[in-house]
Amino acid sequence: MRYNTNLIIQLRKLIENEPIEKEVISKSIEQNNWFTEANILDSISSICNHMLNEEKLNNWLSKYPYKNISDKKIGIIMAGNIPLVGFVDILTSVVLGAKTYYKPSSKDKVLMQWIVGKLNKLGAAIHTLSPDTEIDILIATGSNNAKRYFEDSYPKAKKLIRGSRVSVATIDNNTSDEELNSLWNDCFQYFGLGCRNVSHLFINNDFDINRLVGIWSKHKISHDDYIGSYVQQKAVLTMQGEQITDCGYYLLRKSDSFFTPIGTITYSYFDTKKMVEEVIKLNQDNIQCVVCKNNIPFGMAQNPELWDYADNINTIKFIQK
Repeated sequence: MRYNTNLIIQLRKLIENEPIEKEVISKSIEQNNWFTEANILDSISSICNHMLNEEKLNNWLSKYPYKNISDKKIGIIMAGNIPLVGFVDILTSVVLGAKTYYKPSSKDKVLMQWIVGKLNKLGAAIHTLSPDTEIDILIATGSNNAKRYFEDSYPKAKKLIRGSRVSVATIDNNTSDEELNSLWNDCFQYFGLGCRNVSHLFINNDFDINRLVGIWSKHKISHDDYIGSYVQQKAVLTMQGEQITDCGYYLLRKSDSFFTPIGTITYSYFDTKKMVEEVIKLNQDNIQCVVCKNNIPFGMAQNPELWDYADNINTIKFIQK
């Protein structure tokens, strides 16, 4: 027996041969105002290049001896903050050979049904998770407040429950203009709604923040909901007497807070990298990923590899255990 990688490889070919229809894109945007055609296509491209890649699939699975779990039922409850954000959990369950049940977010139902439909067309047999489905394992993503609901709804299942997290980046004078430009994607792709979107910058004391502002001024965001959030936060922070830098479509605010409203990026200064490492370690339960020269490359925060496990919990080990 071996892992079911052939089906995943076929999925990539099927998506390439049968690209997503305009009607599916339109319906998904109607369902979620934060979705755009560009973001949907970016998500599908990232999935194909980083998750449906044969070489990467084989390298990922080579670290784990095969274990037959075909008798196990895995239920997956998904978030809907960015397009197809929960797909990797379906992929993992299918590859491992478990019986897969899923509940898409009401904000991302159209897209998820589209890609699950393609998997089922290839023979995956993925089912819809209902409240009375008896499952052995639950993988759920939602707000921190939703954790109690998951615990109560599936008391017998072993659970991997993910809450809210944010991401951070470190920049200094050795950060190139190209890297700073790529950092824009880490912060603003999907309008900053993802847990892998950078919301806080650690900036070296010697770094001129106007250099960053100048490079980011080449970009623009015109999405109505995003601009509405930016304008609202500008008004609130101004009324509160907060010191902010208004950059035209986003706000820079000096603060130690990592959790920020849409349209706002916080930053703090540091003397040494050791200081940053200590702060990150202290807040590791709130941080999804760290963008810097020696970690996730600039511009790649929203292109996770199969082994970039959410909340740093190894999904394969959890399921097989």
